[in-house]
Amino acid sequence: METCRKLAEQICEYPQSSLRTDKEACIRGLGLTLEEGLRLENTLWSTNLGLPDTLNGPLAFSERRKFVPTQET
Repeated sequence: METCRKLAEQICEYPQSSLRTDKEACIRGLGLTLEEGLRLENTLWSTNLGLPDTLNGPLAFSERRKFVPTQET
């Protein structure tokens, strides 16, 4: 049970906008062809591209600092 709690805490540290689009991709992607799935992935990626966390995550990595998401949507 403690392992599940730790995993849940780790997941909650991720940007909520990314979690939302991942969940949407899983639900909407069921039964799609590869081409349709790639189109969906592109649409969802474009949705997240303009958000601050999408840019700050890689920047934090390159600066070797801990990424703290703003959780802006």
